[in-house]
Amino acid sequence: MRNTPRLSLSNQAFHSYSSKRVDFLLIDKSGQPKLAIEYNGSGHDLDDMAEARMTVKKRALRKAGIPVLEIEKDTPEERIYALLTAHCP
Repeated sequence: MRNTPRLSLSNQAFHSYSSKRVDFLLIDKSGQPKLAIEYNGSGHDLDDMAEARMTVKKRALRKAGIPVLEIEKDTPEERIYALLTAHCP
């Protein structure tokens, strides 16, 4: 049996956040993140862990001060434009 080292609680937390990705990230002129966009298309809920992963991702973004905009697959283009305009004046 192989003896694998256990990660400290802070390392576990880091690894749970560091591997997160968003569908789109809007940045300002200096490259700072301003808005994370998640598109919840047909492949969004392919497994039982999707909701848990999204919860962790939202928590990480909130702690970083980055707002998240979720767009559902059937959202009309005009509504998407309105949402983006509201978040990015």
